Amino acid sequence: MIYGIRGVSSDVRALADRFADGGHIALAPDLLTRGGRIVCVVRAIEPLFSGSGPAIDTIGAARDYLMADERCAGKIAVAGSSFGGSLALVVAPSGQLDAAASQYGIVLKDPGMLEKSCPVVAGFGARGGIVKAGSAAVLDDALTSHDVPRH
Repeated sequence: MIYGIRGVSSDVRALADRFADGGHIALAPDLLTRGGRIVCVVRAIEPLFSGSGPAIDTIGAARDYLMADERCAGKIAVAGSSFGGSLALVVAPSGQLDAAASQYGIVLKDPGMLEKSCPVVAGFGARGGIVKAGSAAVLDDALTSHDVPRH
């Protein structure tokens, strides 16, 4: 689970508990404490534009950690909302995930990056806060043009 820019909140904890109650292993890796809060926030946002950085490395390490857990069934998905949903879209084409769920995630980098994406489920409300109008259509067009399964 990739949380919002404010860090692990009670909502994130509750959602992780719901995943766990459903029989899944849930992990929310720490993306915001290496080097102080402001430095970490900047480093965490960087992958939205570059596709790489410490946040992406941490997400990859979390995936590796889960794969090494004997309870893991071998299927790993990433889920996030807003900032976390955007990061979920950045890591979706990594070739190391089985699914990505993005709530209010936006594609800030080239939408063509989704060419080799795992299946994606995404959600946007009519009043999406910081998500600008048309973001859902941009994502849908990118996924459609690359034949990425979506729900």
